[in-house]
Amino acid sequence: SLIYRFDPNESPSAAAALNWRSFTTDPALYANTWAGFYVGGGLTQNNYTVKQEGGMTLTIDDATTPGLDVSRQEGFARKMDRTSDHLLLGYRAQWNRFWLGIEGDFERNSLTSLVNGKSPGQFGSASGGNMTCYVFATATDCVGLAMAGNLSVETKNHLRLMAGFVITPQLSGFVTIGKSYGTVSGSIGTSSGGLVISSPSAPLAGAATVTRTFAPENLIGNTIGGGFEFKATDDISVR
Repeated sequence: SLIYRFDPNESPSAAAALNWRSFTTDPALYANTWAGFYVGGGLTQNNYTVKQEGGMTLTIDDATTPGLDVSRQEGFARKMDRTSDHLLLGYRAQWNRFWLGIEGDFERNSLTSLVNGKSPGQFGSASGGNMTCYVFATATDCVGLAMAGNLSVETKNHLRLMAGFVITPQLSGFVTIGKSYGTVSGSIGTSSGGLVISSPSAPLAGAATVTRTFAPENLIGNTIGGGFEFKATDDISVR
């Protein structure tokens, strides 16, 4: 983020050299040089993970073998990434070398979508041969399963409390804690494709996709973080 601070005190220049005095007794360490209202903007990298707990149940019972041959339930997970931008608005109050602040972070262009997909091995897909096959005495069963749907996820904004320490007149370290807000909407489900070969019968093939559509839902989560902010001038800093 690139940040501009509305300096209420016309503080002295922060362009001093990074020497031992900057870490210990420089007057700018204790001046009100990080306080005030500020605005800013920058880039955000959003890394989304969509999990579908219990999205797949697979049961195979071949009549030529005793008992249930395959029985398992698993979930799916898909990752979606998005580079977006954000706007910042905040306020800091400083006491000696410590400061406290509150900040709002407003995301822009963070919407990304899970593209509707077919299972591995579903007919007509690019990965038509990617199935798991189970071989029995008189038959071979091949099955492919995957997450399907058209799901949209969007980060909206963050509201955070911040605490910082002035390391040098030009450099401050900070930690944050707060809330994050977003939305999710669309459809999600499971896609399956299969093939059964039992000689001398002809192979039996089939495919199906089942999804559920839901209205937009607001998401609220926790956010924690930390970092450094460097002053390029008295009022402009880079985080």
